[in-house]
Amino acid sequence: MPESRSERLQLRISPLQREILTAAAEAQHQTLTDYVVSHAVQAAKQDLADRRFFGIDDAAWTEFNALLERPAEHKPKLEKLLSQPGPWVK
Repeated sequence: MPESRSERLQLRISPLQREILTAAAEAQHQTLTDYVVSHAVQAAKQDLADRRFFGIDDAAWTEFNALLERPAEHKPKLEKLLSQPGPWVK
């Protein structure tokens, strides 16, 4: 079920930008709103995923370091998976 939309976002764009967005939305069989929202959200998620620096507080940093310092666990299923060639290898 689609998420309910209750927030409004207003944008100022040039006539050329609107023409391009409208043509792209029509090519994807979407409304202009659906097209712009879906692409803006996708771009925002990518921007957030591409962040190189993450700020965390001292407690989280301590916990993170403790996880890094703990001994590795042997995982036979993971070992088996990683010993097989990837699906992209012919």
